[in-house]
Amino acid sequence: MTMGSHLVADLNSVDFYARKAELEIALLSLDHSTEFYWAAACHYIYLHYVSDGDNYKAGYYLAKVNYYFNSQKEKPSPNKYFHLLEFHSSVVASRFNEEANTFQSLMKGMSSMFYHYSNRKIEDTLLPGTWEYCMNTKLCQQNYILFKQVSEFIFKNLAHFKLHTMKTLTDCHSEGFFKSQRLLALFVAEGYTILFMKQIPEISYSVLEEACLKVTLLTENEVFPFVLLAAIYIIVEAAQFHLEACKQIERGLKPRKATVFTSAGKVITFDYFSILEKDLRALHVLGQRYRRVSASHSDLMLEISQILERNNNVDMSPPVFSSSKFTPPLQSIPQQDEVLARQLEEQHNVSKSEDTESFLSDQSLGPWEELFKD
Repeated sequence: MTMGSHLVADLNSVDFYARKAELEIALLSLDHSTEFYWAAACHYIYLHYVSDGDNYKAGYYLAKVNYYFNSQKEKPSPNKYFHLLEFHSSVVASRFNEEANTFQSLMKGMSSMFYHYSNRKIEDTLLPGTWEYCMNTKLCQQNYILFKQVSEFIFKNLAHFKLHTMKTLTDCHSEGFFKSQRLLALFVAEGYTILFMKQIPEISYSVLEEACLKVTLLTENEVFPFVLLAAIYIIVEAAQFHLEACKQIERGLKPRKATVFTSAGKVITFDYFSILEKDLRALHVLGQRYRRVSASHSDLMLEISQILERNNNVDMSPPVFSSSKFTPPLQSIPQQDEVLARQLEEQHNVSKSEDTESFLSDQSLGPWEELFKD
């Protein structure tokens, strides 16, 4: 009930049910702290405090969950849902207990997800030394192709395991379930693209611009209000990108109207301030459900509000979606370096598996037409 009340923006009920749950957990702690459902209850309270932005209490309940995990390590046959709970707890911790918007912490989170999905360590599945290099070397213009290949390998495997898991959750299968899962997958894919491309800004601005625009337009989807907490940092990244662009416009360094040539060969024309206003609206929607938004990003929201007030003659016309003869030289990342361009072209010509799709490809992110439906 606590987490369900978050999704419908009923924060009074959230607090009421959370207090009741904490009392029950405290009463059960003495006799049941090594039982699965006690740990699962602690995990949900942990999620609640992550959503609230209360890192102290979140850490307290995460410690209880980890205590349960440690108590089960020596048991030959833990609860059948043990690994699922361990995986979810690990993923949430990797996103919110560290700086989730740093690339290295994101890579660590991907490694953890890969392990819990496949029961294999990522370093044991790649060529010797590859993962150690990725974790200890800064992504740059000279080595990003290696990082991209490693990322695609991980995402392909995660997509395969997630598909298998979703097929088993037959009691959840509904139109709303698949819509929300699809939207969350799009947010995660674009979010990773943004964090990846931020590491090589000298060659990736156009890709960043396209990815951030997609994120903003995805927030207008009908099921966006019910997207889980994981989408917050992605929307914040897009909002920060658009805010910086609007600051440049105010200083006369950038035109107010922008045109994006997408990797799908389309042309999108839009007003930056109208896009920034959509970002602010999305943050307010999430803020009504998760106090973490106002606790961690109130300064960003205030700055966006102020710049919109200074430029209140916002062009509210919708982005123009049109076909174009524009064809990017490659379907992947545009390059300005000839050597890297040749390497990327060689990589692009290598045949890929047909049963899983890359989270970094345009196909997996969905057609642009879907983002402009009424």
